[in-house]
Amino acid sequence: YLQQCAWAAQKIAKEVSSDIPGAHEAYLREKESAKENRQQLMLRLTDAAIDAIQNGGEKLPDGGMMYVQHVPFLDRAGLIHAAGTLTKGGNAVAILSCPDKNGCAVIFLRSDDRGEDMSSLLRACGARGGGKSDMAQGSAADESILAAAKEMLVKQA
Repeated sequence: YLQQCAWAAQKIAKEVSSDIPGAHEAYLREKESAKENRQQLMLRLTDAAIDAIQNGGEKLPDGGMMYVQHVPFLDRAGLIHAAGTLTKGGNAVAILSCPDKNGCAVIFLRSDDRGEDMSSLLRACGARGGGKSDMAQGSAADESILAAAKEMLVKQA
């Protein structure tokens, strides 16, 4: 048993480029570095998504901007960040989705100068969830919910 433990310790130490006594600290540094790298990657992916979504934005009949997009490589936190960035300039609505365990996570967000009720819109489209008048989030079976939300937004504007 001790030989197996020593062998395992040697393998772990080698994987983290350390000697056995320093393996735990090296492991913790590697773990923290991996966490930072994942955060940086998610920020870059979110920035790329924001650029792509902005390019596909459409004018609403009242002159506002509407951003409706399914983003398959973001998570819910990335969607919230993207929606916030897209609506920060004013007169904009962002209706975004990404995959999750229940089908799709959805975020409906509007800028402060718009009057749509995002929570009501979310439920009217058939999504599960809720929120406030300016932001709602939940889940839907698939991204087809975006088309329903887009149609309702155009009618309201």
